[in-house]
Amino acid sequence: MKTLKRWTIGGTLPLLAALSFAVPGTPAYAEDLSEGDLATKWKVNDEDPKASIPSETERNKDPMEFAYFLQDLVARGERAFKQGDWESTVKYYNAMSFAVPDAGVSFRRMCVAFAKLGKFAFAAASCGKALSLPMAKVMDHIRYVEYALKSEAFGPKDVENIEASLKHLREHAAANPQPLPETTAPVRAEALPEQLAAPRKRTREELIEAIRKKQEKRALEALGEVSDSDAPNPVMHLATEIGFLACKLGIRLRDADRVGACLQELRQLKVDETYLLGFSWSQALFAKDEARAEALLAKAEGLGLPATTVAAMKTQHAESFPPSKFSSLWLVVAAAVVLALTILRVLWGYRKKLTLRETTAT
Repeated sequence: MKTLKRWTIGGTLPLLAALSFAVPGTPAYAEDLSEGDLATKWKVNDEDPKASIPSETERNKDPMEFAYFLQDLVARGERAFKQGDWESTVKYYNAMSFAVPDAGVSFRRMCVAFAKLGKFAFAAASCGKALSLPMAKVMDHIRYVEYALKSEAFGPKDVENIEASLKHLREHAAANPQPLPETTAPVRAEALPEQLAAPRKRTREELIEAIRKKQEKRALEALGEVSDSDAPNPVMHLATEIGFLACKLGIRLRDADRVGACLQELRQLKVDETYLLGFSWSQALFAKDEARAEALLAKAEGLGLPATTVAAMKTQHAESFPPSKFSSLWLVVAAAVVLALTILRVLWGYRKKLTLRETTAT
């Protein structure tokens, strides 16, 4: 996967970009999309959009009509995306990926749609493809890492690709520094650093406050309490996002050293220890530090986390620290001793009764 190159626009992408908004007033989201179609020569087959793509020879004969066809296809895909119709989003943008193979937007949209459908392997593959195409975005890297880590199939190649994306993100964050929050709390980053610039440039204090508001949500997501969201978000603190992603990779690999490194990274970014509890507890599990894991688990209960979260942590804790064979042996021995003493007590009582009867009979 090509993750570290800066790409320039090329191929058929300029045609699509130039005509995406070329016709003002286009009813792209009309109830009956066919009524607002621009193309007259080739109509989008809504049942099978891919089947309606004209051949390369046909499109070269009439490039303007092909551009209109692409607009009609994008209109359907965007309408499905905005309405949360994720299966249709995949259908239309999959067709678009065949019509214009070097348009990253198709794979970007499919990445989000597949994730919404819970198909994280397909989501990661789509975002991975977007990374290799012109105009790859920071958010493509972030989503790729997020969804690759959620995929059931996970191997050395995935780790290699994730590390490449994290390296790229770190380089980008170093070249585009952002202010740190002045109070301790973690970040949830959804938008691109480029989106920090607003029509009215915000002050440092406003940026810090906006970052802080996203931090607690990011930490709760790390504990599995908040679902991932692709809703627009005006601020992302990229360095903190990288730290969270690195910790998630460490947890997926059950690597205490990796988790320790990302925790140090997040602490340098002024993330509150309360919000790092989940990562710290996981590190203790992987390091087989039972005493520290128990203390962090007790702290989690004291914070009033949801019962399901605490129950899941307790289950994982029990699996990580099962009773030792030595302890189990002593439990068996103790049980055997108790049983033997009980039997002796019963026999002793019976013997006393028998002796009493013999004495009375005499």
